[in-house]
Amino acid sequence: MTKKNTKDIMDTFTESFPLLQAIYDIYDLTPNISEDENNTLRRSIEMTTLELLELTVMAQRQSQSNKEFTLRQCLNKIDTILVFVDLAKQTSHVSKDKADDILKKVNVVSEMIEGWQDKLTQ
Repeated sequence: MTKKNTKDIMDTFTESFPLLQAIYDIYDLTPNISEDENNTLRRSIEMTTLELLELTVMAQRQSQSNKEFTLRQCLNKIDTILVFVDLAKQTSHVSKDKADDILKKVNVVSEMIEGWQDKLTQ
């Protein structure tokens, strides 16, 4: 698969499912956490964000009862990201401004997932 095809697939998918783009926006900011690509906090945030993305894709195709469980797992991943970003800020692996940018994106994703949960219970 060429790079162009991968981008086309991602663009099409995120247009129909904006939550994925919001999660990708978090992932896109992780290089701000540390210049050292081997930094454990950076890698943990990247991996947790990818797990959140995976859970979101799974939830989209699940039955309602399974979807509710998966969305709770998504919120758990969000809580983990919040802790990791706070820890990165406390240990000076990311500036306060860049951490705040990441946290804003995480809050947007959290609100979107909570809205999705609310729709399921209506």
